[in-house]
Amino acid sequence: MEKKGDRLVFLAKGVTPGFANSIRRTILSETPIMAIDEVVILENNSILYDEILAHRIGLVPLVNDVNEIESILESDPEEFKNKEVGFILDVVAEDDEVTVYSGDLKPKSPLEGVAVKEIVRPVSNKIPLVKLSKGQRILLEAYARYGLGKQHAKWQPVSVSAYKYMPIIKIDKEKCILCGLCIEECPKKIFKQEGEEIKIERALECSLCMSCVEVCPASAITVKGDENSIIFKIEGIGVMPPEKVVLLALKVLSFKIRRFKETLRKLIEGGDTPQDTS
Repeated sequence: MEKKGDRLVFLAKGVTPGFANSIRRTILSETPIMAIDEVVILENNSILYDEILAHRIGLVPLVNDVNEIESILESDPEEFKNKEVGFILDVVAEDDEVTVYSGDLKPKSPLEGVAVKEIVRPVSNKIPLVKLSKGQRILLEAYARYGLGKQHAKWQPVSVSAYKYMPIIKIDKEKCILCGLCIEECPKKIFKQEGEEIKIERALECSLCMSCVEVCPASAITVKGDENSIIFKIEGIGVMPPEKVVLLALKVLSFKIRRFKETLRKLIEGGDTPQDTS
């Protein structure tokens, strides 16, 4: 329905609210992405304490390698534990004040001659971290690892993951007295009067708040949601395209369902169950 930058709106038909909520929760809590998980501070004589500086760096969103995530999900999710990308930050304010930005985090090769993975990098190079006065220095190493949103918000791949029913709005023209109260009351401004008729514009913007129904003195408006047609809204933070987030979430959900079926089958057969059923 809409794809603009990191914003995605799409319609899913023939699905239940329960399934829609499963996708929403999987996107927010169960889709693995990389974020900085460990900061080793070697020198810091800035105004910020080590803990605050580390916290700021940990919240810098990173561009993720979608192909790697897809490959691991399709083979062995346990491999996520073995993946790591290192960064080094070394900034000195020699002659004047210096602002340290996220772009100062440079990829760190783990071994001499080993290629540095440059796909994983800060989403923006202009996120301010700290200001250094003349003579101050920051030298640190940071390590990004895979995690889940249920562990910490820094591992959430999107800022918004929401859904609603497809709005169905009807106006009974025989009852409508053209009072215009629905036009004034609607927070989304989806009603418009043209001549002797109230028309509906941008019906998909309706939030199903029912304000128009409540304010109409003639009871001419009916609003309901179609429970079999779900509108999803995804707003990313740049770690990966929002459509990729949805596809990865579906892969994760599929894996968890297969794991659940396997566990249930072994319980029924009386065999051993997998130790990790999370």
